[in-house]
Amino acid sequence: MGSLDGRLVVDASTRIAGPMAAWHLQMLGAAVIKVEPPSGDPARYWGTGSVFNLLNAGKRSAVVDFTSDADCSAFGRLCDRAHIVLADGDLPAAEIAWQAPRPRSVVVIDSAAVPGGTGTSETLAQAALALTPYVGEPAEPPSRIGADIASVTCAAHAVQAALAGLLRPLAGEPLRAHVSLARSLSCEKTIHWAARYDPDAWTGYHVTGRYRPPDTGWQAADGAMTLEFPPDAGDGWRAFCREVGLSDLVEELGDGWYATVGMEDLADQWRPRYEAELANYGREEAAEIVRRHGGWSVPFLRPEEVMHHPQSRLFAAAVATDSGTVLRLPWLIGDQAIGEHAFAAGPGLGEHTNVVFSEEASA
Repeated sequence: MGSLDGRLVVDASTRIAGPMAAWHLQMLGAAVIKVEPPSGDPARYWGTGSVFNLLNAGKRSAVVDFTSDADCSAFGRLCDRAHIVLADGDLPAAEIAWQAPRPRSVVVIDSAAVPGGTGTSETLAQAALALTPYVGEPAEPPSRIGADIASVTCAAHAVQAALAGLLRPLAGEPLRAHVSLARSLSCEKTIHWAARYDPDAWTGYHVTGRYRPPDTGWQAADGAMTLEFPPDAGDGWRAFCREVGLSDLVEELGDGWYATVGMEDLADQWRPRYEAELANYGREEAAEIVRRHGGWSVPFLRPEEVMHHPQSRLFAAAVATDSGTVLRLPWLIGDQAIGEHAFAAGPGLGEHTNVVFSEEASA
């Protein structure tokens, strides 16, 4: 028995964030009806469809044509039966659900432009917040390694909002909430980076990060690496510089050295100076020198390297096959080995439309 047994969730969202929130509510025992436009959730057509299957297995699918007044009315009545409604902000479903009197929670997944006006998708939200390495290389097609950070964070906020609505008094107003891919990610990254700086100072990566170029690592002779020293490791940084031929940098930067390493404010400006000497070393050798002097360095992995890394194979959350990338749940199910089980297929597009709306008519 789940804590949401007997509750009905209408999931009129697409892609990752909303469906992931509905998936969590389903795991808590709710029955979920996935409402899709005639063209279907775009995630159905991503690669082998593994993302769609993972997030939507166990849901019932009903097609609603939001250009049809009759379908819109039927959708409104369906919302009146629901306890929770999730809807994308750019679909008419959100406005219809917003007016429904019955749901305790109406959560709209907002895909508004990210800070700086860069775009509206999860991938662009991450790129604008300096997380491009997680979704691909500059000028190359994006690569999803599992579910992206923006969508996962947004889904968590959507679940919180949905559950908060259920806790409100029945006589009170339903909870109507907006959650945003961009704002969710911005909040998460700001908290993360502000913890390393004075949050009241207008300096530091928590202020500049979202406007920086994508981080593609520090180039050594045979690939990229990370290069970072903690703020109190100035002597180690100086020893590293002297060993790799950057003694002039020690004199030139003085106490201002820290801003030039890692993901700090002046790193992009000084990176070429470091890389001119790192080119004399393989990245493993260079990373070992950094660590020997108290710094932090690991190989900077491209998406294809992540997919084939031994730890990724062990984790088995994303498995590269001849037909594309297959996602698997990264936890134990029953007595099956992690990464070895198959997950159920999602519902066919509109597979349960007649049943769902015949139930609505008889309710």
